[in-house]
Amino acid sequence: MSVSPPESQPSAPCPEQAAPTSEPPLPALLDHLTDAFLTVDADWRLTYLNPSAAALLDRPREELRGARLWDLPLFSRAPLRSRCTSAVAEDCTAKFTLHTASDRALDVRAYPLARGLALFVEDVTDRVAARRALVAAKEDAERANERKATFFSNVTHDLRTPLTSIIGSVEMLAPHVPDAHQDSVQRIERSAQRLLATINSVLNLSKLETGAVTPDWERIDLADEVLGTAEIFRPQAAEQNISLNTEVNPPHIAVDLDPTLLHRILDNLVSNALKFTDAGGTVTLRAQATKAAVVLKVADTGVGIDEAFLPHLFESFARGDEADAQRGSGLGLPITKRLTELMGGTIHVESESGVGTTVTVRFTRSPHICKDSPHD
Repeated sequence: MSVSPPESQPSAPCPEQAAPTSEPPLPALLDHLTDAFLTVDADWRLTYLNPSAAALLDRPREELRGARLWDLPLFSRAPLRSRCTSAVAEDCTAKFTLHTASDRALDVRAYPLARGLALFVEDVTDRVAARRALVAAKEDAERANERKATFFSNVTHDLRTPLTSIIGSVEMLAPHVPDAHQDSVQRIERSAQRLLATINSVLNLSKLETGAVTPDWERIDLADEVLGTAEIFRPQAAEQNISLNTEVNPPHIAVDLDPTLLHRILDNLVSNALKFTDAGGTVTLRAQATKAAVVLKVADTGVGIDEAFLPHLFESFARGDEADAQRGSGLGLPITKRLTELMGGTIHVESESGVGTTVTVRFTRSPHICKDSPHD
């Protein structure tokens, strides 16, 4: 008699062999969307909507299922119906913004299905309001800048006209004034010239801040501009017993800049260096170049700048303690910085109180080099 082997019992699966957990069904995922999602059939009746869609329509989901899309107040507008029907007819996605009667902004994306349409609706009211606020703020700032520019233009004109008359009258009367009063006449002229320079600086800064100045690009030789600036200031340096030196390398430096703006930068930096350097000191102008950039440096052995004041150096009308006994409005460096940035450059200041100051201005350059520039 043969004995049949016992039927083998199925063994419990090992943990490694356990069936993977199935992913949650799509409706369960859609139910957790923060954006409203709904679908309609070929007759435009709701077949599905998630809780966010029910909240948007302000009705329970059970009441909304089977309702015609066009019967719902939110979707009853003709332009929306036209876009949705076109999306189905042309089998293409439609994207548009819907503005409700309660001034809400909704971004709607309609996707054609095999028999119907799916709609994603995102409430972007806060985003639109923020964008409008930014636009309004920008427009307000532009109007304020225009008003400020007009104000400065009118004020400087009203002040410069009498000042010019005063300076002209002083120059005309000076030869006829007795020697005993010549110092007084010179003080009047110097004070008037100083006030006129301050007024012009305020106007220049206002134009820069309101975008009224644009560069007029031109291929120039930076080395030649630096040497020319030094020659202009050499008599003043000699009068103050200050050595004014120049260093250019290579001897010709081709770069695309606005020569007028560059002259103002150089004049501001050199006059500032001379102003804060005592007799017996040195001011050095340097121009250097690589294939990528050109660098201007104005270094002096003057009074220097206190470290605590350096972060405020480019603020309008800011003046450090070392400037108390010196002439100036505190606008030279702010104007220089804005002129530099207007031409895509950067400016950096290194200084030590009692030792001196070095101002470095850097501009990018085009790859074209002067033919007689052997060191580039």
